[in-house]
Amino acid sequence: MKWQYTHGTGNVETINPDTWALDYLRLSRPNSHQVNMDLFYDYQNNLKLYPKWQQYLRDNQPPY
Repeated sequence: MKWQYTHGTGNVETINPDTWALDYLRLSRPNSHQVNMDLFYDYQNNLKLYPKWQQYLRDNQPPY
């Protein structure tokens, strides 16, 4: 987990260790593995929804 936050970083000391510690705690909860697998599986629908999201942005023009 720490590697994901620190790999390729010029100065590891600038990264708060709470980031990977909190991720680890969240991923260690019961059933979180299945929840994450479900989320990864659902990414296949991401591209299918792009036209809807793009239309929403065109219609509503949210601020930057």
